[in-house]
Amino acid sequence: MAAERTRRSRRVRDDVAAMVAKRDQLDREQEQQRRLEESAFERYARAQERIIEIEQSRDVVLAELDRRREEAVAEAEAEAESIGAQQCAVLAELHGRQRSAEDLAAMFGLPVKRVRTMLRRTRDEATSGGQAPVGAMSDDDDAAHSPTEAPPDQPRGVDGLPGLASGRAPVPSAAGPAVAPTVGQG
Repeated sequence: MAAERTRRSRRVRDDVAAMVAKRDQLDREQEQQRRLEESAFERYARAQERIIEIEQSRDVVLAELDRRREEAVAEAEAEAESIGAQQCAVLAELHGRQRSAEDLAAMFGLPVKRVRTMLRRTRDEATSGGQAPVGAMSDDDDAAHSPTEAPPDQPRGVDGLPGLASGRAPVPSAAGPAVAPTVGQG
């Protein structure tokens, strides 16, 4: 019996030792798994940090591109405004040389309303010294600035707009000295 007890206690010790060995093996595997997971977590966090850096860099580049775009748009608008003012000046010059708004519209392929708006813009800039932006008055603005709204003491030109007849410079003629145009010419 004593021998059997010794065998049993040896088996128990062996079983306990086997269980401890298995537990230790599992602990080592879990520790290895934990190290692998921690390494993976660190790689993930570094990748996330890199993504943030890339997004910040992208945002800086896009902000610069937006600034450049806005600058390019502003420059183009200013240049177009300047060229539009030149076009208005050409129309005003031809209008001052006895071309009616209808003639100018036909020559340049523009609506008569647009020609009148451009002529008005040039005249308004000349009287105010300011510069209105191109398109500040659209073709539809003619209704809001119709000839009937002008003060009654302003003379009307051939095309019905106020001030065009009296505001014209004298036109030289082949017959002699320069003469100021009259309301019926054009």
